[in-house]
Amino acid sequence: MDISALVIRIIFLLLPGAVAASIYWKMKGRATRKDWEDFLEVIVFSLFSYAVYASIVHLINWNWSAGVQFTAFDAFFDDRVAVRWQDIFFSSLAGVCVALIASYSYQFKIINKFGKLVGATQRFGDEDVWDFVHRSPDVRGSWVIVRDHKLNLYYTCWIQAFSDSGKERELLLREVDVYDDASAEWRYSTPVMYLSRKQDELTIEILSVPDQNELTTEPRETGPET
Repeated sequence: MDISALVIRIIFLLLPGAVAASIYWKMKGRATRKDWEDFLEVIVFSLFSYAVYASIVHLINWNWSAGVQFTAFDAFFDDRVAVRWQDIFFSSLAGVCVALIASYSYQFKIINKFGKLVGATQRFGDEDVWDFVHRSPDVRGSWVIVRDHKLNLYYTCWIQAFSDSGKERELLLREVDVYDDASAEWRYSTPVMYLSRKQDELTIEILSVPDQNELTTEPRETGPET
């Protein structure tokens, strides 16, 4: 088999993993990573997707003797085995379920919680502290002060959206009051503000920690403190 045919074959065989990884990255967000890490993740998702579909085929054949074929694993190692579109298509559908399970596991830090339970880790499970803080109920729905060290201003507001971990820090602020950082003099108000700064140009101060029974995704009724 020539190189071009081999590359096309590999691309088709990795389609379920590419579908699953794309959905997973879309739901969890993407930090700055190396290309080989993304490629490795696609391979892992491919294997899990094929394994799920192969298990379903095995159950169908075992219970109903349907004679459904699954040859994707053989196609990985033997170029004489045809790549069947049925295996690619149904494994891609299985990959959607795999991506949802992986996203659920990431969202609720299941692996890290288990690791802490058995004493294997103390890591909180987010990409970094930026990600951890914004996903924390102490910030989500709370009024905060965002200090803009670049313009020597500070903003009382609540944070509607934040960027993935990276070089630039992006925030979407709501119900913003802008103050001079030196004199605390009020400048103006705006319902929405987009902010993009370098990592060391922002400081976020949480004005109050909400009670666990009062956590919401919207700001509470009380106005911002000044």
